[in-house]
Amino acid sequence: MNQEQIPASGLKRLHAKMLNHNILDISLSICGLVFITYFFLAWLFLPSWVHFEVVRTAPAYLLKPGESLFFNSLDYGFNLKITELGYYRPRFLCFLIEFLDTNLSFYFYQKFPQLGLKLPSYAASIMATVASFVWFYKTLFPKTGYGVALLGGASLLFYDVYQNTSFMVLRGGKFLTSAAGIFLVTIYLRYHRRDFSLSSLGTCLIISCVCFLLATMDEQITAVVFFTCFVALIVLFTEKKISQSFVIFVLAALNYCLYYFYWGRWLFSKFTPDGIQVNNHPHNFSDVFKVNFENIKGAAEMLLSNFIALGIPSLAFILVFFCSVANIYRKNNNITKNMLSCAAFLLFPIALTSVMVASHPAIYSYKSHQLWSLFYLLLPIHTLIISVIYSLYLANFKTNLFKAILAVCFIYICTNGVVKMDGLHHIACTNASKIFHSFNCGVNPFSLMK
Repeated sequence: MNQEQIPASGLKRLHAKMLNHNILDISLSICGLVFITYFFLAWLFLPSWVHFEVVRTAPAYLLKPGESLFFNSLDYGFNLKITELGYYRPRFLCFLIEFLDTNLSFYFYQKFPQLGLKLPSYAASIMATVASFVWFYKTLFPKTGYGVALLGGASLLFYDVYQNTSFMVLRGGKFLTSAAGIFLVTIYLRYHRRDFSLSSLGTCLIISCVCFLLATMDEQITAVVFFTCFVALIVLFTEKKISQSFVIFVLAALNYCLYYFYWGRWLFSKFTPDGIQVNNHPHNFSDVFKVNFENIKGAAEMLLSNFIALGIPSLAFILVFFCSVANIYRKNNNITKNMLSCAAFLLFPIALTSVMVASHPAIYSYKSHQLWSLFYLLLPIHTLIISVIYSLYLANFKTNLFKAILAVCFIYICTNGVVKMDGLHHIACTNASKIFHSFNCGVNPFSLMK
């Protein structure tokens, strides 16, 4: 039937339906952008509290007369004396970000002293967290608009753990972990659909170098790299084919191992005055073998506490996840691979948090659980939500009902986050000096850092 054969009333209904869909997506997109802008401006203008460690490390990271931000960056990025007291913990990208943050924040403070101490990497994290989530969501659901994706990215900013961390001035690398983790997961999702061939080796090698560099920012990101290797192995054994994701993350993992044990150690020893400490760092990868039932229980308790703090959306997320798993089972299509992938994505944040608690017990026990809703759990909490959305993708529902449920949840989290922001900020500022022995909100200890 051509257009001339369709009744005029039918054309109007069809046009109205298309128009309404576009208007809805545009409205959701604007709503998401408004929430993102609100959070960014709140971060920029609300006073922050400075962690006492900044006072110790900032003077060492400040450029000396005659030095250059670009040409001397490696001297500071590979110097373990500044942050790690000479112990071997090769977080090169983290140290480089801290070096840039220190010098740029001092420069901006001279221009805009009324804003206080604001780390540029925190601003980058806000934008990167949203962008990485949008890329993740659009990778899974390319035919949908940007409305729900932008709302989902905005909602990540209004989780208690993210808001609380944004009030604190410490390490920009830690605040970027969520964005980096979601970015790596999206790399995996995009390239696991593509079969590997020798013609794609160059592309895989370049992307693996990016993944490796991100792994040097924080051990949590290193864990993501090895986690994606594990998931790629699941695909390899269930589908009997080598994907580009498998090659990318195997190369990144192998490169990291070589870096950690050999050439990275050599580089850090060259740039660290008096060389690297003989003793091992208090926190290292062997801590994974310390994990016991109590650590797993504590990790689950911490994650559940943050998850419940979302309120009603936490129940909706659970509903979406179990309905998705049920639909995967009902369809019986690639059930082994899909079920194992769902389980891996759900269990990863629990395993990651368990290792952190085993390595650093204070995360769980420190002063009335004050670290439960701070920067250590940024990536684990966000990964829980990622696992829900990934399960929805694998379920491949014909209806958009569950996407609509997600959209409502995202709006609720953003709105509730706006309402709670002043209260969370007040609590953070009140507890900063009492619990962390740090500076009160708005106090900028520049005189101690110069």
